[in-house]
Amino acid sequence: MLDLILAKVWSDLSIPVGGIPNPFRLMQLATVNTEGQPKVSTVVLRHADASTKSIIFYVDKRSAKLAEILAEPRVGMTSVDPSGKRQLRVEGLGELLSDVSLLARHWEQARGRTQALFRHGRIPGEAISSPSTAYETHMDGFKNFALLAVHLRQIEWLDLTQDIHQRARFILQGD
Repeated sequence: MLDLILAKVWSDLSIPVGGIPNPFRLMQLATVNTEGQPKVSTVVLRHADASTKSIIFYVDKRSAKLAEILAEPRVGMTSVDPSGKRQLRVEGLGELLSDVSLLARHWEQARGRTQALFRHGRIPGEAISSPSTAYETHMDGFKNFALLAVHLRQIEWLDLTQDIHQRARFILQGD
């Protein structure tokens, strides 16, 4: 039973961006800022690899989020499927990926409005004078684009669809 649950988790995480909805596409990423305070932000799952036990999302090189992960790579993430009946909680270590060909491939696959997030002249989280300035293009976004892998150490799965709720925890790598 547990093997089937873990296989289903990886199957769901591996659904690519596009036609078929991924129940865990939007994830909440928890980091620790420079003052030691927890910070949570929503990220979009872009890739999952069961063989390396890792998930990938895009991040702006200028963001506080990336600086926080580089300073303290231990992160937590949660996601709830749209029905609200299945939940994932994962823990792992964040790593900035440096493979230029992998980075270029993801950049080319990114939609125009995703690329636009990296093209504006503002640092993510910086105050702007009006919402329209968020859409201004000031630079080649590729220089701000980064891939962050989270190498999972633990996955916790919760299913609330049954009368008796089911929970499973998988330790993927030693603590």
